[in-house]
Amino acid sequence: MAPQLYHVTEPYGIAVMSAGGFDSLTDKHRLARSWATSGQPTTVLRIGDYDPSGESMFTVLMEDIGAFAGSYGGDVEFAQVAITPEQARQRGLPYRPSPPIVAVGTSPTPRRGRPRRLIPITTRSAAPCSLE
Repeated sequence: MAPQLYHVTEPYGIAVMSAGGFDSLTDKHRLARSWATSGQPTTVLRIGDYDPSGESMFTVLMEDIGAFAGSYGGDVEFAQVAITPEQARQRGLPYRPSPPIVAVGTSPTPRRGRPRRLIPITTRSAAPCSLE
């Protein structure tokens, strides 16, 4: 999905980033420092699954990057643009609860189902961007 989004956003100077599951703190720190020291406000627009895992990933992303960027004096905002609870209700989409914890193979560590994709889109240009 990221390449398709990039074709739409690239003319406006909007970067598209894609990640699977929970991102590493190292990557989040690197992004936060880069955005915070760029001298421009940054808005992260999130497109992702509407389920507990997807919501949790976005919350952790906001908390981690927000804290890192704040420590560098940066201005980073976050917005969920899809799939929002309102969009899910309007379209009759099911809310997928987290899969049960299951043991996989002989590993004594329980694991959840496959992580959901997280696609943050970051705006870093002077082009106007409206969430309306």
